[in-house]
Amino acid sequence: MKTLPVLLISALQLFSFSVFGQGSLTPPGPPGPTMKKLDEMEPRTNLQATPVPAGVDTSNPNYQFTINQPGSYYLSANLVVTKTNGIEINAEGVTLDLNGFQISRVSPDGNGIEISNAGHRATIRNGTLIGFVSGINGGIAKGCAFRDLAVTGCTSYGIRAANGAILEFCRVSGTSGTAGIATGWGSTLSNCTATNNVVTVGISAGSSSSLTNCSASLNSGAFGINASSGSSLTNCTASFNTGTVPVSAGINADYGCTLSHCTTYFNDSDMNPTSTTGMGVYINSGGTIQNSTVQFNSGDGIRVGSECLIRENISVYNFAGVHSTGSNNRIEGNNVVGNGRGINVDATGNLIIKNSAKSNTIDYAIAASNRYGPIVDISAAGAPAVNGKSAADTTATSHPWANFSY
Repeated sequence: MKTLPVLLISALQLFSFSVFGQGSLTPPGPPGPTMKKLDEMEPRTNLQATPVPAGVDTSNPNYQFTINQPGSYYLSANLVVTKTNGIEINAEGVTLDLNGFQISRVSPDGNGIEISNAGHRATIRNGTLIGFVSGINGGIAKGCAFRDLAVTGCTSYGIRAANGAILEFCRVSGTSGTAGIATGWGSTLSNCTATNNVVTVGISAGSSSSLTNCSASLNSGAFGINASSGSSLTNCTASFNTGTVPVSAGINADYGCTLSHCTTYFNDSDMNPTSTTGMGVYINSGGTIQNSTVQFNSGDGIRVGSECLIRENISVYNFAGVHSTGSNNRIEGNNVVGNGRGINVDATGNLIIKNSAKSNTIDYAIAASNRYGPIVDISAAGAPAVNGKSAADTTATSHPWANFSY
């Protein structure tokens, strides 16, 4: 048979074509580099490198390092500051990564990190600062960001930022002086904490700022959290703060602020108790507080000036549950329990509807010339247990805006 030889010859022809159809095996020249340069592996500048990197100055007697060029810089080891200040950022658009390391002094002095007036849009992140007058002093540099920083042992500010700052996951503790965290106008703070500080304010935010998931606890001073006019607070907490001045509060909010789903708990005072010492929340005027909880504060639970909306809050065991000192407020749907006064309205021209009060020394104390739904006492009404699909009405009214003592 001729089939097998024919196939064998065809296969040899294909093999011969694939073997001998290649080009020259001689390399065209010396092999190129196969390893990457260090700056390709780490496209940032080691601030502590030797020799001193370009754009970095170490000759200033007041600063350990001065960064004079935009770029990304990082620490490669802990930094013990022996000059007055640690690091100065003296150019726009600088990112400084502490890389998990610590900047410290033996005794408090100067600034751990100082941002000059030229250092707009700086970013500082990922490290610890201990033992300065201010851990970070942002001066007037706008649009800076501070992320994942821990600051302790300072004598004026933990972190001080200017307008338009962003702070995320920053923690300040063991600091004395003015504030743990302080920002300028239009700043955003999220997941930040101020704990165990002896300062005027634990967290202080400038006008038109936004605070989310922030907490101030175990601080001594005037306010755990202070928000200037036009700010918003969501899911913020202030607890176990001790007031050292006649007007103190867990949360203090200026004109036009909105508080939602916030909590203040056991804010106290080292002064003789009054309605303004150790308040839960104090809103100046034109603000809103809703769906919030205030409990066991030595002063008023919620205290407001004028033109406020106080809606669907829970206020338990405070000097007064809700205390309105001004006019044109709408106090609606709050539950006040065990306070000295439940709903306390001093001035005229307020609207009080749909509230419920129980076990307060005085459930409702309302001045003349206000407007309110009927106040219905159902505290003594007997009510059978319910075990089924229906039960009789025990509210003793069908009025949609009624207030109750129960």
